[in-house]
Amino acid sequence: MSYQDTLAALNVSNAHPGGQQMTQLWLDTVRPDSTWSVLDVGCGTGWTACQLREQFGCQVTAVDVRRDMVDRCQNRAQSRGLDIQMEVADIEKLPFKSRQFDLVVCESVLAFVNPVSALREVGRVLRRPGRFVDVEMVLGAPVDAAWRAEVRRVYGAVSVLDKKAWLKQFYAAGFDTVQVIRMQPLHRAMVDMAQIQSGSNQPNSDNAVLTPDILKVVQENGKWMQENAHLMNCAVFCCELSRDAG
Repeated sequence: MSYQDTLAALNVSNAHPGGQQMTQLWLDTVRPDSTWSVLDVGCGTGWTACQLREQFGCQVTAVDVRRDMVDRCQNRAQSRGLDIQMEVADIEKLPFKSRQFDLVVCESVLAFVNPVSALREVGRVLRRPGRFVDVEMVLGAPVDAAWRAEVRRVYGAVSVLDKKAWLKQFYAAGFDTVQVIRMQPLHRAMVDMAQIQSGSNQPNSDNAVLTPDILKVVQENGKWMQENAHLMNCAVFCCELSRDAG
């Protein structure tokens, strides 16, 4: 069972670096307009998508590569009486026409995909002017190939970059300006799976059960975080696109 499988099984909200606090920070900073059409890519269980709709009145489309996550997002939206468009979709091949959205949001997505092709698609579906908000893990210290192999095994992350490398990716994708809204040490900024193990952060589903497979992932995640959090930061990038690249 993978880390993503575990998050889905436990119906964990705000599993990205910085969690709900980091999301609310960029929401309050960007303050999306009610006239905006917003795409939440990698929506997970739908907390951010629901906040965008409920707090700001945006027209929200939420997508995730996993059907179970889309279903959970739909359940959350329905329970709150919110109208959100949802579908299963891959950030590297978005099923939308060009220049459809005023804002695209990713929270801990680019680290798990090819960032070049993902950012190409983000730029394609953004209107001009348009904004892209990205919450990511950011390396804060040099690491070796063995470390990268381990983070890929534990989390499935394939693109864990430092701040300079992330900025290079955004500018190479054609964004005109990139603002770092906040960057802070990772520490406990990711979902603390050890709390789930101890029972202080219970899953959000009445049907969720800590099976042996799930417990194994929880324990491994907690161990990795304890040993490696000091090497990592989490950051919110706000990228603006006002013209076509090239």
